[in-house]
Amino acid sequence: MEYELRNLFWQLLKLANQYRDPRYGDPCTGLLEQMCLYQESFLACFIDAKDTCCDSHEYRLNEAGLKLNWMKYKGRIWMDICGDQKDLYPQFVAAAVETLRMYGFKSINSQE
Repeated sequence: MEYELRNLFWQLLKLANQYRDPRYGDPCTGLLEQMCLYQESFLACFIDAKDTCCDSHEYRLNEAGLKLNWMKYKGRIWMDICGDQKDLYPQFVAAAVETLRMYGFKSINSQE
């Protein structure tokens, strides 16, 4: 799981660089800081989280209103991109959601 998360977050950073908006900046400044400076403890938050239903967590991707919503349930991690700045980065959000699904992370709203 650690390797998948590490790879996923680096892929999100690549997408953020590709879809940076000149008006609003980089959509993942917070994630960049975590992956460069605090990677082990950041990943541990996901891996060591309790396996509970309806206990979701928010992580601010850009230290503002663009968020990664996640939870651990039934032995897997569920993720979505959300927040009030979601509409400011439409290309990044679409590509990021596609990447989450490609890595096997299901939407929180589709708890199968």
